[in-house]
Amino acid sequence: MDNIVQVRLSDDLKDRLERVAERMEMPLSTLIRTILASFAKKPEAVRLTENGFTVEEEERILRSVKATEKAIKEGRVEVYRSVDDALEALEKEVKK
Repeated sequence: MDNIVQVRLSDDLKDRLERVAERMEMPLSTLIRTILASFAKKPEAVRLTENGFTVEEEERILRSVKATEKAIKEGRVEVYRSVDDALEALEKEVKK
């Protein structure tokens, strides 16, 4: 039988958790249940950044941004000013 546990969260923490749940395409209750189940198996702190990402996710994003900036400076990446421009370039590649 499932039990109900009520938890009081600050608005900020709830917002961050909702963003994480949205990215993971799951309801907030499922995310919280998953975190608690994981913690019950291996008790270690789950840290979220102020953006709602785990520390590992945020580090991965930052590495990707730095690599992309470097590739742009080296001329290995094209920069598009709009989604339409990017889609047009993709469509041209598909036609080749």
